[in-house]
Amino acid sequence: LSLHDALPILIPKFGRMKLREIKTYHIQEFIQYLTTEKKCRNVESGGISPSTVRRYATVLRSILGLAYQLEYTDTDAGASKRIIFPKIDTCEVEVYDEEEVRQILTALDTEPINIRALVELAIFTGMRRGEIVGLKWSDIDFENQSVSVKRSIYKPKDGKALEKEPKSKSSIRTIYIPEHLIKTLLEYKLHQDRHISFMGDAWNKLDYIFTEEDGMVMNPQTPTRQFSNFLKRHNIRHLKFHGLRHTSATMLLANGCDIKTVSSRLGHADIETTGIYVHALPSSDKAAAKTFDSFISNVT
Repeated sequence: LSLHDALPILIPKFGRMKLREIKTYHIQEFIQYLTTEKKCRNVESGGISPSTVRRYATVLRSILGLAYQLEYTDTDAGASKRIIFPKIDTCEVEVYDEEEVRQILTALDTEPINIRALVELAIFTGMRRGEIVGLKWSDIDFENQSVSVKRSIYKPKDGKALEKEPKSKSSIRTIYIPEHLIKTLLEYKLHQDRHISFMGDAWNKLDYIFTEEDGMVMNPQTPTRQFSNFLKRHNIRHLKFHGLRHTSATMLLANGCDIKTVSSRLGHADIETTGIYVHALPSSDKAAAKTFDSFISNVT
């Protein structure tokens, strides 16, 4: 959550207050306001989530902390340990199991190269949808087999797709990718180069990997639609496109990758956030059971 995004909520509550007037209880009242007030409610979810409430409060506390450092106020009200946040419920995320991932990868062999590249990037990197759409060819290091996340694409209601910085500083990252994905991207680049030659001067030279017909950046909602149609064509269980990010993380953890590395690949600011993926795939759970069988056979 950026300062720009938070200001419409912060200004009505604190815009007329002097910095030195803001106390810890004002921050607590603000948190309560976000949690309960109808004007802050989201139509789809029924209310601002605890995690979003925490993000608004974090922006406010950062402002107060900077004011204290610059001596605009003698106390840092936002640093108080007395502040109570709503509990964040950790719900289990839906993922594809290993057999379903094999089914997806097999089905991709019959798909157009742009669909293959899109879905494989999501599975093999765990990148967010907006980050994938925001990729440029200059972000791909074919020699070192890596992709750099430097921007994200979003689309306001009734507006055009726009660039923004990634979700957090930790979201700006480099992810190493498998040889298989490198080959897919090279094939896709050749395909796109042929299309560029066909378009001629009508092509917008913006270097985006995933584009509209004229080279402009792809609508960030398009991958969701393309993935949904892909699943229907191949009769594969439907999950949201974001489910591929969940699947990528879960498969890495289930196959022995340490949680710190997975957190870094996902661009999480807090390693605790990655903890939601620590629910093993059935295959790894069976392997755990076999570990005990092996142990027992060695001691009996």
